[in-house]
Amino acid sequence: MPPRFSPRDLVTPPEAFWNDEVDGVWAAPRSSEEAEQLLVAYYLSQVSRNVAAVLREVGWTRGDLADAIGEDARNLRRKVNGEYPAMFEDVLRWALALDRPDIVYAPNSTAELAPTGMLDQVREGLGWDRT
Repeated sequence: MPPRFSPRDLVTPPEAFWNDEVDGVWAAPRSSEEAEQLLVAYYLSQVSRNVAAVLREVGWTRGDLADAIGEDARNLRRKVNGEYPAMFEDVLRWALALDRPDIVYAPNSTAELAPTGMLDQVREGLGWDRT
């Protein structure tokens, strides 16, 4: 079954999805579906950046992580690169395999749930009026 959407398609350039050295511009949502996808994509982007940093730190490749969890390396790369959306179960397996719960993104505020300055647009896209 093809993925519901490609998370990295919501940021330009696509490598900004997983590479914290690349500045990206996130697409503004135009519908409630896009607002939901933006929230998911942004969360997965933060996780992917954390995974990439930890892999560098421990000297592993994405292939090494795939081997550790018994997943096809191409599938894992697609998830970490944002071609396919990772499931929360994937994120937890990565954290366990790396023994690093800090790869699970835990924002400090609701403002950190969306790209900088886009939380109001996401709320509007979802049809939420905060007044």
